[in-house]
Amino acid sequence: RDRAGGEGRASGGRGTGSRAAGPLTAMEWNDRLVTRMTKHQFKSILRKILSPAVSTLSAWGVPPMLVTLFGLVLALYGAMVVAEGKLALGAVFLLLSGFCDVLDGDIARRRGVASRFGGFLDSTLDRVGEFAYFGGILYYAVKRPGGASAYVFCVVMVALAASILTSYARARAEGLGYACAVGIMERSERLALLALGLLLGYQALVVILTILAITSVYTVIQRIVHVYRVSRADDRGAETAGGTESPGGADAGSHTTKPQNATSNFLP
Repeated sequence: RDRAGGEGRASGGRGTGSRAAGPLTAMEWNDRLVTRMTKHQFKSILRKILSPAVSTLSAWGVPPMLVTLFGLVLALYGAMVVAEGKLALGAVFLLLSGFCDVLDGDIARRRGVASRFGGFLDSTLDRVGEFAYFGGILYYAVKRPGGASAYVFCVVMVALAASILTSYARARAEGLGYACAVGIMERSERLALLALGLLLGYQALVVILTILAITSVYTVIQRIVHVYRVSRADDRGAETAGGTESPGGADAGSHTTKPQNATSNFLP
């Protein structure tokens, strides 16, 4: 957003109608990695299914914030149900909470009351619900006869940590101005897998938690690589722009012309 060099390069590329061979720009990386997500098609279908509920709740004047809070209550209660060993019932509450997560945003847009704070609060409470469910699963595993093995404990903790990091990586990237809806395991996929494991029973749940932990870690890596690439592309563009503006010395375009607000200083 504040990268004048990156924005100038993007607008200049559009004006010429063609680009020289070379590294992809940040915008091109975003287009290639974000728009290929076929999972958006599934979300679109789900929104069509829930459209009558959205219309009804909007007509009743239900505040989207109320739906968000109701979804959190469902998630917290479902986590307690899971902790008591009622895994299948916990899966039902998890899915209902996920539906609320879709409904609140659609209701806000339908009523024209969508706000940045609403999106921020929704995402924050989503993390609370996820944390509660993983806590409920861990509590149930520990109190089972024989307790939880070290493997189960580690799998749950890795899955929890990677799930939180997946969301944090996207939020941090978007704070830097980069779209980051990339990766194989976003929130909707995590909820679907977790609900499936709860429905199938404890042994299947351990297997699915293992899959969830591995794929979530991989998603974090995907997002780190994505931000590294787009930030490097922005940095190179800023250096090029600085070099063309400098009075033609041998140092033009060197690291000394790099803007102070570059975003990938932590990576080589």
